[in-house]
Amino acid sequence: MRAIGVLADEDLEFRPKKGMRTAKEILFHMYTVEKIFAEAVQHGELPEEASKEYTPEDEVGAAAASKIRTVKDMQQYAQFCHDSASEALAGITDAELARTVRSVLARITCSWNGRGPSA
Repeated sequence: MRAIGVLADEDLEFRPKKGMRTAKEILFHMYTVEKIFAEAVQHGELPEEASKEYTPEDEVGAAAASKIRTVKDMQQYAQFCHDSASEALAGITDAELARTVRSVLARITCSWNGRGPSA
């Protein structure tokens, strides 16, 4: 999160080339995924509609990302997502951590086995 602070506000809108995400969209996606995936572990499911929240190209994600206008806004959003993820995972038991997280997005069922996700 500290690395975000080296950016200038105008850097957030930098797009390397047409069709690629801006710096803000990449950061938004990364931190939103951290939050949503932690919540998925907590609840045992990653709902299909969750992809709309972390995808800045989707209407829902675009609306949320549009509220981020400055580096300070981005840092605050990143901190909020990180804190939310930490809170979601704080009370997770070993059994909950080992269970399958259902997701129709991946079209497979993945389990976290301590070495990484496996099908």
